[in-house]
Amino acid sequence: MSAAPVTRTLYAPVAIGGGKSVDHFLPADACADRIRTIAADGLAGASDADVSSPGSDEAIYPLRLSETHDEGESPIALAFAPDAVPGLVGRLAGSDVVLLYAHRLRAEFVVSCTSEVSDEWWEIRPDAYQRYLEELKVALTARSLVLVMEPSRQASS
Repeated sequence: MSAAPVTRTLYAPVAIGGGKSVDHFLPADACADRIRTIAADGLAGASDADVSSPGSDEAIYPLRLSETHDEGESPIALAFAPDAVPGLVGRLAGSDVVLLYAHRLRAEFVVSCTSEVSDEWWEIRPDAYQRYLEELKVALTARSLVLVMEPSRQASS
């Protein structure tokens, strides 16, 4: 691992699994509320982080961010511009994982969403993801938060 300044946008996935909800995913309004709470309180690291995870130990649980928006983790992520992240971060060699050693990241962000999803639930409901994004955009706008669409994987290939 090496320490370096942030030079690229960093992403933090937003968990949207709804558990036993009817829609399978967290409703757009509830997702927007979760994001608004992060905007107000800051992004916190996992308190139950795996101590065997690189860069972690029994006392230190860094915030794990990524230099790419991994749709596999979540199609919705917080995107932090390089100048929004203070100081140096740890970089795991050979990966796009970035570790921020702070209890919370209090910084401005935009909400990033992927233009496509590979989740089986949404794939069998072709319009469901687009409807979800439309509802999420309305809910975020009402909370003064910005939603941006990531380019299509096909367009960036």
